[in-house]
Amino acid sequence: SICDTAMDRMLDITDIKRKEANFANAREIRNILDQVIMCQNLRCLDSQDKEIGLADVNKYILDAKIHLPSIFGSENTRALSGEEELDQLIGLTNVKRMVRKIRAYAKRNKGSSDFNLHMCFRGNPGTGKTEVARIISRILYDAGVLGEAKLVETDSRGLLGKRVGETAPKTEEKINEAMNGVLFIDEAYSLYRGEQDSFGLEAIDTLVKGMEDHRDELVVILAGYTKEMEVFLTANSGLASRFPNQIEFPDYTGTELLAITQSIAKSKGYRLDDACAMPLVAFFDRRQSENAAENGNGRMARNTLEKAILNQSKRLVADADAALDLLLPGDFELE
Repeated sequence: SICDTAMDRMLDITDIKRKEANFANAREIRNILDQVIMCQNLRCLDSQDKEIGLADVNKYILDAKIHLPSIFGSENTRALSGEEELDQLIGLTNVKRMVRKIRAYAKRNKGSSDFNLHMCFRGNPGTGKTEVARIISRILYDAGVLGEAKLVETDSRGLLGKRVGETAPKTEEKINEAMNGVLFIDEAYSLYRGEQDSFGLEAIDTLVKGMEDHRDELVVILAGYTKEMEVFLTANSGLASRFPNQIEFPDYTGTELLAITQSIAKSKGYRLDDACAMPLVAFFDRRQSENAAENGNGRMARNTLEKAILNQSKRLVADADAALDLLLPGDFELE
């Protein structure tokens, strides 16, 4: 059997996944249910409990890395809209403002001869570029601009061939996969390694042609480091003009990284003791000032939390009465 709240959460999952191009209807639902049952079996390994609960569905969502932002709220919450997801992102004030401007432009100008939604995201790793790209795909779908709330992620390896004649078909295949949605090319600057790089130039030329041929059916988002992306946009004489929407993603502050850590902890069923706040902010600020690009911004917050959870599990072995969901300052490695 399955409890009502778990069933509601599974319906939230299918609401998201049915917008994917390869959604398999009944077969997909059966696959989801089978995975949730496996989570329930693992949870209840030493008991006779046969009911699928909300915890089992949430475990499946985490394991499958499904983006369903409301899963850890109250039991009666619903899947958020793209606009609501954007609002809930920590920091990124200017990024949010630009996304709303792009949405307004898209609704007002769709179908015009010079319609262009292609974007360039510039910034260090871990600053939310992929997450914002996914949200944009939902916002443009909700606004009736894109046919699907679909994000296809790739990098240079997904576009470049290894032999002459392979690159154009490979790039075209990825464009077709993203049709009616968003094609997100991470570390796009690695496509271009100089004027003698015929494979890279072929991929860029094929991409530009695909953007022109499918002006109303495809949004391309390039992403990468700021300086490297500036050089990359010179690879083709018309490349920069085809990406008019330039969005800079700033590094997170220590306070924002604390909020991200708390949010991730909540999604995993943990909470931070109030005494963790000041040491974590100081730690994050110090690491960001040393080398934000190398430390990974949001990834640093996730890695710091995962180490704390591991340390907490060791602490609980010696203290059976301690709160299972509470992380203390001593659990964090802040040296």
